This record gives sequence, C-alpha cells and structure tokens, in this order.
Amino acid sequence: MPMDFSRVELMLERELAKMANGDLARRLRGVLMTSTARIRNHKVPGCPDAEYRAWDVFDIGVRDVVIGFAEGGYAKSGYPWGLSFRTSEESGPSDCWYRSLEECAIDFCYFD
Repeated sequence: MPMDFSRVELMLERELAKMANGDLARRLRGVLMTSTARIRNHKVPGCPDAEYRAWDVFDIGVRDVVIGFAEGGYAKSGYPWGLSFRTSEESGPSDCWYRSLEECAIDFCYFD
C-alpha cells in the first residue's frame, strides 16, 4: 500500500530524531517542504528503465536539489534516501542514494 503524507511525516520525524548530529537535524527541519508523491524514473546502464514512487521532502535550495525518499528503495541498492533535481523526473545516479537520511545529508556537503 502506498504511503500517504501523514505516514511520510511520521517516518521523517523518526529519521530526524535518531540523527547523531542534532545541528544537522535542526537544519534539515528548516528546509522541510510540504511533500507530495511523484513518479520518478531511473535509467541505469544494463537495466530496463523503471518507475518508482518517491517523495521530495527537503528543498536544499541549491542547484535545484531536493532530498527525496523512495518508497521501497531505489533500484538495485534499495536505499530509500536520495538526491534528485526538483524539476526532473529522473532520479539521479545510483551513487546519490543512501541508507539513511543523515548519511545522504552529510554526503551532499551542503550542511557543512
């Protein structure tokens, strides 16, 4: 069953609460956006194109980048947290998807 906005909000609060870096969690709360689900697609060499349901949840405000959450995980990695462009239907490369929200935000380096 697809997630609705209230379930996404609860999941986000759990992710933010378990972050070791409290300052990072505070900064992410400052860029939290009203999320809506959208269909994104991924194009991986050697794999058929696929569509999946994702939520853009944090508007980083730099270079059109958002942090998103993919229901069921992204492609073969299965990682749920990733960087995408707000104005694109594509999901971005597979190395931009992470196991945790904290790992995703730290790797993006915007919050350094």
